[in-house]
Amino acid sequence: MSTSNRMIVLEAAIGAALVAAGVWVGSPSDLWMGTHGFHPAWITILVLAARYGTRGLLVALAITVAVLAGVATALGEPLTGLADRTANPSDLLALGAAILVAWIAMLHESRLTRLTHKLEDAEGWRKDAIGVIDALHDNVALLRSRHDRIDRSLMVWRDVASRMESGDPMQAGKAALELSSLQSGACGGFLQWWDGISLRALTWSTREPASDQIPRDISVDRTARAAADLRSAVIISRVEGATADDCDVAVPLLEPQGRGVLGVIGLRGVLPDHLTEADLQTLTMIADWLAPTIERSMHVRRPRAMEIVRP
Repeated sequence: MSTSNRMIVLEAAIGAALVAAGVWVGSPSDLWMGTHGFHPAWITILVLAARYGTRGLLVALAITVAVLAGVATALGEPLTGLADRTANPSDLLALGAAILVAWIAMLHESRLTRLTHKLEDAEGWRKDAIGVIDALHDNVALLRSRHDRIDRSLMVWRDVASRMESGDPMQAGKAALELSSLQSGACGGFLQWWDGISLRALTWSTREPASDQIPRDISVDRTARAAADLRSAVIISRVEGATADDCDVAVPLLEPQGRGVLGVIGLRGVLPDHLTEADLQTLTMIADWLAPTIERSMHVRRPRAMEIVRP
């Protein structure tokens, strides 16, 4: 028996006991109160019918009749009064009223159950909506952060593009090294150009603490030499005899027309295994972007040997 059913039985038993006690005090010689039109027992039955619907009606009716019959038997009264009550118009009217009350209570309980389910559904929708709103807030924050990064990236690209197009080989070389380092993750790099005899340093950069030692001529760098000979970007793992002293990646600067070698971009501190062919193509595009500036500068003056500008 569920908790609610036990509660109905308990309330019905208490109500029937109170009614039996009251009737015994008021009419000790006739518990069925045959001379009265309405028996007080209907009070308990109507109350439980209103509280619990048909369950309360049936349980209260059964327990009340059983309690009154038991008390009457204990007092030695006949049960003929119960039979008389079943034909009493007042009792029949009270029974009809109890059935009507139980039906209304049942409708109310059914409506309350539906409303409870709707409330539970609404609560679930509310939680889902809160989850969606939180997700939207997270997405908005992510989009804002991406917008900020894109805005900063555009500023960087605008600055790099202006220096690449400035016509100053030194500024354009620094910009090309910055782009190459961003693309490859290099810790440092060198820009060498061909002076007619050998490759000489034009500019260089590094993320490491500044060194007083001038980087050695890349003309003896095996990776750089391989890039110049092959006229394509190479990585150290593909160069025979290359050591840790050589560049990790080297990209040649080629003439826009004749495709002669103008110089080499050498990068250090790169993990060659992490570079893809697409990365090498991007580095080649950067070198091709820089090549016209270097070519125009070579027509104006010959580079000074071992000219180095530290950023």
